[in-house]
Amino acid sequence: MQHRENHTDLAGLLAQSLLATLGVVVLPIGLVLTFVALGLPDPQILIATGLGLAISCGVAAIGTSLWIKRPESIEVGFGELMLWRYLRRKKAEETIVAGSQRLGLVPDAAAPEVEPERRLAVLQDLAKALEAKDPYTHGHSRRVERHVYRTALVMHLDADDIEDLRLAAALHDVGKIQVPSAILRKPDKLTEDEFALVRRHPEVGAVMVDPNGAPSITLAVRHHHEAWNGAGYPAGLSGERIPLFARIIAVADAFDAMTSARPYKVARGRKEAIDVLRASSGVQFDSEVVEAFISTLPSALPAAGALLIFATPARAARRALGWVQSATGGGLAGAAGAVGVAVLVGTVGMTNVPGQNRAIPPQPLAPQAVGGVLPAAEPIVVDEDPSADSDEITTSDALPSRGRSSAATTQVQGGSAGLDV
Repeated sequence: MQHRENHTDLAGLLAQSLLATLGVVVLPIGLVLTFVALGLPDPQILIATGLGLAISCGVAAIGTSLWIKRPESIEVGFGELMLWRYLRRKKAEETIVAGSQRLGLVPDAAAPEVEPERRLAVLQDLAKALEAKDPYTHGHSRRVERHVYRTALVMHLDADDIEDLRLAAALHDVGKIQVPSAILRKPDKLTEDEFALVRRHPEVGAVMVDPNGAPSITLAVRHHHEAWNGAGYPAGLSGERIPLFARIIAVADAFDAMTSARPYKVARGRKEAIDVLRASSGVQFDSEVVEAFISTLPSALPAAGALLIFATPARAARRALGWVQSATGGGLAGAAGAVGVAVLVGTVGMTNVPGQNRAIPPQPLAPQAVGGVLPAAEPIVVDEDPSADSDEITTSDALPSRGRSSAATTQVQGGSAGLDV
């Protein structure tokens, strides 16, 4: 098998990662924290929070415009320079290199012996790493695995078949290790040669799985891009000649791809994706599998009419999000995270600024009865005639405050609004 490099050396990008994280995340949060520490009033903290938002998004946009001029941007987007994503990507790259060597995929590299039972585990780690390095496909195979599991239960597959199907779903895209990242992440239309390379990934994955995988797993990986009408690849199989596992994975794979953002498209809504599946039923997909799959999807809203009410705004929001993501090179996530933390810090800070939202001191409680007998009340001096001299002030024993309402302890506390960061 010809090996193609599908990993990036990130060692030289640590300085850029720290600088990008400083501008997009650390500075906005630091600004809000400074205002809170100074004990400034609420309006100024709100202004600082808004300024933090502007700084975070502005740095992300400017950083992206500068970063795309560098050759490294083909493999690493500006958003991936955020330190936590940089570290995740670096770990994924190391896993890919180590896994490729263990499986003998690297030419002229000494490949240690891998026990048959460990080979599939190494392949799973490799598949997860391939997705973890790409923010657009991160978690894709895990979601597909979850979808096929539920579909298999509805279709009454036995337990052993379900486990094999889940494993096939987890490994269905492992062959993309032979596809350069620049092609997988290309925002423009692929050339014929590039698309031909992408179309090879099912066969490459099947070759990788075959030595230790069950035949049903290997066939599912090889044929998960076949179409019911025979227009798919790699073998052009049609109808029930396509293995059942491959037919199930094809539907789950298509649904997750449609509802996820990619460099070349925005995510579709759930209802729109279901409509596409039904329109392609009996053409690209097995109609029985399509209906079984759709039946496993949880209801998005209890009232169907609400779908129509929110459909247009949701579609517009997805398109706007796609545009902003493109403008910030994927750095929007870092900016949004920074702003979320800044808002949370600002909100909590406003509740603790000296002089703000002070608690009302507790009021004394009314006398309490002990053993059914009220305690004797203290004498209360009563000024019956405010104009009289002090010698004319008299005292009298006050009656117990029976029937009076006791003052309850009242305390007003500031609280931070729950934020979905």
